[in-house]
Amino acid sequence: MKRAAKGIGYPVESVTYIEEYLTADAGHRRTIREGNFVTLDGTDSHGPNGIASYLWTQTSGFTITLSDPTDVQPVFITPGALLAGSLTFELTITDDAGDQASDAVTFFVSQKDASASGHTLLTPQEAKYMIDTHPDLIVIDVREADEFCGEHGHIPGSVNYPWNSGVLQKKYQELPKDAEILVVCRSGNRSGQAASFLDSEGFTSVYDIGGMNSWDWETLNCTDVPPTLSFKMNSDSGVSLNWSEYTGSYFESYRLLRDTVPNAEDPGDAYIWEESDVKITNYNDETPAGTSYYRLYVAKTDGERLYSDSIRVDIARPLAVSLSASETGGYTPLTVDFTITVSRGTGPYAYSWDFGDGSASTDENPAHIYSSPGNYTATVTVTDAEGDTAEQSARITVTQENFAPMANAGSDQTVAEGVKVTLDASGSADPDGDALQYLWEQTEGTPVNLSDPSVARPTFDAPEAGRGVPGLPSDSCRRCWAEI
Repeated sequence: MKRAAKGIGYPVESVTYIEEYLTADAGHRRTIREGNFVTLDGTDSHGPNGIASYLWTQTSGFTITLSDPTDVQPVFITPGALLAGSLTFELTITDDAGDQASDAVTFFVSQKDASASGHTLLTPQEAKYMIDTHPDLIVIDVREADEFCGEHGHIPGSVNYPWNSGVLQKKYQELPKDAEILVVCRSGNRSGQAASFLDSEGFTSVYDIGGMNSWDWETLNCTDVPPTLSFKMNSDSGVSLNWSEYTGSYFESYRLLRDTVPNAEDPGDAYIWEESDVKITNYNDETPAGTSYYRLYVAKTDGERLYSDSIRVDIARPLAVSLSASETGGYTPLTVDFTITVSRGTGPYAYSWDFGDGSASTDENPAHIYSSPGNYTATVTVTDAEGDTAEQSARITVTQENFAPMANAGSDQTVAEGVKVTLDASGSADPDGDALQYLWEQTEGTPVNLSDPSVARPTFDAPEAGRGVPGLPSDSCRRCWAEI
């Protein structure tokens, strides 16, 4: 038996339900606009044994995602009207006895009028779902700073742009016009004014969730202290800087300083990075080689600055090696003095030489003798104390020295006319043992015909006596030489 609070006409003292049945109530069909938040409502379901669970299932229309299909009031966002003309959901309830009942509800989706203005009112449940599913959502709390940091706290990640003191009216131009913006205050009065103001300034996706008085989820209280800064090295030798999210009042932006000395301040030391989104708590920097000091500070709209401690980051300069050789070419045996210069890196250094001819050394500046002709590549690898390596090479060309051959045309000869004469250069030799080529040439006397001027022992017929130059014998073919 249940008592009624009031009736129509005569007072109702009591109502008795006879044979009450388990009844699922999925709500009433209605028309909804595309892109809006919709709350399914199964709160009117009832039964004599209570309700143990709820389960919502979509049975028609473009597939959408519910915030929680097992919640009595799940939330979803309507799709575009061109994608779905209607959406149907079935609610199945189960009571404590295991009995079940079902009911369905249909929503008709209409296209949003592009010319329509005005922000959208959300229930706290719809707002919570939007915060959880829209990572780029901007939550603006328009209460004053003392309220923002007061006993009721504020929504995590929200920014404080007070309405009454005019901060939002001054800073709204910093917000992107196409951003999704959620406005909240204490009771809903200031959030409504602020949302209408943003509407009038051309913002297209403004939502008003009223006041924090109806917010049943996590809140943060202000800690008006500077964030704690930390870092880790990246694989590309850069630095990943991280810090705790600032939860204090009057937040304007994070600013990051980098200097060669600790405790840098701004002005005086220009910041290398600035971010006005309080939720962004990471920055990757291509740290220059050497020692750098990083310091983060929070710039506040009231002019105050909250500085973190400085952290030191040491980036070793890359190991570098230069190589010079006293000789890069010459005859065997060739002695080469190698000299290297090592810069940067971390000492002490280790050296490994490969001279290219099967020989090696661990000296810093070795000398090496190349005994055989050939083209060689001498390579040194330097390893520093951190295990980093650097390599340099030099090209060495070694040749065998070549000496001129020694020509021997044989002894002078006196022969009778008409006799076949044999020239003989077989006594010629080459110090390097190379093969010889011959070329005989007559330089004086009566011209004769050599059998083959390119062999070591050509022949010719001696001419008649007296036909040569007066005073000279007739065997005047006297000159020869050998070429390699």
